[in-house]
Amino acid sequence: MPGTLLWVGGMIYLFLSCWIAFESPASHRLGPLISMGVSFIAILFGFAMAACSGILNGAKRYRMPGARLPAYLGLELLEALLAISCVCVALTAIAMFAKGEPLTGILWTCGEAIVAFLLVRTWRNLRSKGQIWRAELIDQPPPFDPGQ
Repeated sequence: MPGTLLWVGGMIYLFLSCWIAFESPASHRLGPLISMGVSFIAILFGFAMAACSGILNGAKRYRMPGARLPAYLGLELLEALLAISCVCVALTAIAMFAKGEPLTGILWTCGEAIVAFLLVRTWRNLRSKGQIWRAELIDQPPPFDPGQ
């Protein structure tokens, strides 16, 4: 539970830090940038805590060979970061249109399309690779037993 709270809280804090950095003048962006770094660290630690809890509790999605687990966890983390990035970029595009800057809004919308495309590709890769890697664990021969 604490890892999940840290993970979700870090994502919310990252969203708020991005918004504050976007709205503040260029001379006052150091504080929000530091906040983004801190929130990213909170996301990493929270995700690691939640993933380790799932691994220790025997979650089905983590039942795969140990060599494949770091890549799977990386894809899961990338998916979460792309999801929060998708929301941040979409809200920035909306703000640009609301301010009466259509050209900048169109550029942010193109960035949103790229982030959304990457999110969908990551989601599909996570699902397909997860199925393949979980099947590898089932297909492995039993370990050698010298007593037999």
